[in-house]
Amino acid sequence: MEFRELGTQNGEAHIIFTFEGTVEQGLKKLQDTLFIGESPYPLEYYKGKKGEIAELFGTKESPLHRIIIVGLGKKENIPTWNDFRQAIREATGRAVRYARTKGYKEAVFTQGFLLEDSFQEDSYQLYYDIAYASEVGLYQFSMKSTQEENANPKIYLCGSKESHTDALKQALARGRRLGKASSFVRDLVNTPANIVTPQYLLEKAQDIAKEHNLQITALNRKEIKEKGMNAFSAVAQGSETEPYCILLEYTPQAKEKEQPIAIVGKGLVFDSGGISIKPSSNMHEMKGDMAGAATALGLATLLSGECSQRVVIALACAENMPSGTATRPGDIVTTLSGKTVEILNTDAEGRLVLCDTLTYVQNEYNPSTVIDMATLTGACVMALGEELTGLFTDDDAFATMITEAGHISGQQVWRLPMMQDMFIEDITSPIADLQNIGKSRYAGATTAALFLKQFIHNNVRYAHLDIAGTAYSSVKSPLTLGSATSAPLAMVFTLLTHVLADK
Repeated sequence: MEFRELGTQNGEAHIIFTFEGTVEQGLKKLQDTLFIGESPYPLEYYKGKKGEIAELFGTKESPLHRIIIVGLGKKENIPTWNDFRQAIREATGRAVRYARTKGYKEAVFTQGFLLEDSFQEDSYQLYYDIAYASEVGLYQFSMKSTQEENANPKIYLCGSKESHTDALKQALARGRRLGKASSFVRDLVNTPANIVTPQYLLEKAQDIAKEHNLQITALNRKEIKEKGMNAFSAVAQGSETEPYCILLEYTPQAKEKEQPIAIVGKGLVFDSGGISIKPSSNMHEMKGDMAGAATALGLATLLSGECSQRVVIALACAENMPSGTATRPGDIVTTLSGKTVEILNTDAEGRLVLCDTLTYVQNEYNPSTVIDMATLTGACVMALGEELTGLFTDDDAFATMITEAGHISGQQVWRLPMMQDMFIEDITSPIADLQNIGKSRYAGATTAALFLKQFIHNNVRYAHLDIAGTAYSSVKSPLTLGSATSAPLAMVFTLLTHVLADK
């Protein structure tokens, strides 16, 4: 997204937002000031409802060729500043996609893009949101030999020369950067597992480390086994694909001795279920079981110059396959922590790679805070659907911070219970310390989170994010394509750079 000075714009389509119920007065203002001539859309039927789009054409005297008007819905349904920001993001996504479907080469947002005065808040946040949502809304993924869709239009923000301040430049650059990181994550998750292997993720991590001056370490199969990460190793042993535990360190100047925040991502590049094999229907979607690691890798591209705290990112990357060397139901492994785990279902593999990775990160880096992101349980999808990420933590204050970051970013979370006294017996094995599934089919998201909690050291602030529903959406929305979403990238980025930075 680039800036253009007022009076120099030649954009094919200018984008304006309206609230429902304020359209008539706003359109009259447009017609009076911008010489709007006609519309192929009967404007008497345009109400400004959420998602509604109308298009106006300018006369020969008009400085504007076309105006795309996008409805935000009723203003009373957008009560807070964060709700308004999300409404603008979604409307932006709709608008830029509409411009692309029409084949327009340019789309322009003009400062003062609302037809009425609205929230008296930081307008630069809105420009950040528009730059971000323009990138996200125009995302396309295809591996076809020929390109079917129209090319993406160039996106501009138009305003006075005096308004083109350093703050505005920074807002546009930051929004675009987050949008590009989102596209990077979505590409990783959408690309099939014959391409995105643990080795592929390692190579991407090495490129990111070099570009952003991060320190990188990677443990291969032999080293994982030698370290005593036997739960991790058990998941990978049925596949010929080499597993990797990849670690990236971001250390701002003068923060070398600071306890880091650790972000751990589940990276199952494909999950067949192992010996406890999944049904064949929709198994192809298990290429996205590495969304937690992909999101963490996307986050690594954003930290430099943005995050004031030391961060360690860990990617637990493997493939879960059935074979003559695969782990069997009933096997018992000794984890890096020393705890033993009875593997009753090889399809509950994410918690196995994560438990050893969590222990390794804590042993090596002594973090103050640990957050893991994982497409962990179908139970979470059943509880929260595809709109809300499941949040599990025993720390009320931390839960509030994460929830706040979700509201700010538009990638919202919902806190679910993780009650040790109530559920610990459900994951206690009669012959090992733990078993990797609960004793009943109930509370599956909670028992999975509680399993991971057993590997968190005392005095470490911890949160588990179950992104099984939100990382990959089956429904098209203004900011998704019915595929990978990059959630919760924007939320965790906001948490690190805004919420936690202010505490």
